[in-house]
Amino acid sequence: MWWRVNAPLPDDPRLHSAVAVYVTDIYGVDPVLAVHGNSMTDRSHHSATTETSMWFHRRVFADRWNLMESRSPVAASGRGIVIAALYGDDGQRTATIVQEGQAVKREPD
Repeated sequence: MWWRVNAPLPDDPRLHSAVAVYVTDIYGVDPVLAVHGNSMTDRSHHSATTETSMWFHRRVFADRWNLMESRSPVAASGRGIVIAALYGDDGQRTATIVQEGQAVKREPD
C-alpha cells in the first residue's frame, strides 16, 4: 500500500514517526482479512490491532510517498499475524512492523 499525508507537516521526526505508526496500525490488519478472501474495503468484518511492535531503521517522511509491504503468514480463528516493511520514496527500508490483529465477521443489518 502506498501512502502519504497531504497536509503540510513540520520538520519534526517524532511527528512523522507517529503518523507512520498511526497509518500502519489502521491498515495493518488487511492481510489477515485477505487470507480469508476479504478486505477492509468490503466492510465485512470488525478488525483491530491487538499487539504492535515497530522498529525504525531510518527517518520516516510522512509527507512523502511511503510503501507498506505486508503479509500474513498465519490467520485462524479470527486472529492473525502481520509482518510488514515500510519503505521511503527512495526505496530505503525505514521500518519493520509486526502486528497481531483480530477480525470478527459483522452481523447482517
